[in-house]
Amino acid sequence: MNLILFTLSQIAQKSVDAFHPLLIFFLLLGLVKRRAIPYNKGEFFLASLFLFYLGVLFLFSLNYGYVSKRHLLPLVGLCLPWMAVGLCEILARLESWTQSGKLKGLSSRAVTAIVLGFTLLIFLPKTFKPQRDDKIVWQEVGLWIKAQNSSHPPVILSRIPQIAFYAEGKNV
Repeated sequence: MNLILFTLSQIAQKSVDAFHPLLIFFLLLGLVKRRAIPYNKGEFFLASLFLFYLGVLFLFSLNYGYVSKRHLLPLVGLCLPWMAVGLCEILARLESWTQSGKLKGLSSRAVTAIVLGFTLLIFLPKTFKPQRDDKIVWQEVGLWIKAQNSSHPPVILSRIPQIAFYAEGKNV
């Protein structure tokens, strides 16, 4: 039971890393609160693909004990229609507010431009983040071991083979 809960929490954590939190918000809004675009028959097929892939990923993670962000990236592609529906839902509600007079002085085009600009500004930091930023530490550790060690090649006891590679040593 603990293994199943751990696997589910690992998949949930990695999916938050693979998706952007704003995309998760758009996804939930596109799945739950929909007035602008009604449901259609093709969504059942997408939902079945999504659940099938999630089940296969869960079984993969149970057997191998590891799931990466790259394993969850196909789910982002499957969820794009629902994310777009969530964005359209936000735009439709803002447009109804501008027409009802709740947002005075703004046209619907201005509101659309503001929402899209705000969304892009939120995505830019994650987009321009270096790809392997979390693994730079391994390189630094390996280079430090290489500089501090007098025996060649150094013997490194680690589960991370990249450290031995950067230290030009032997991984045990």
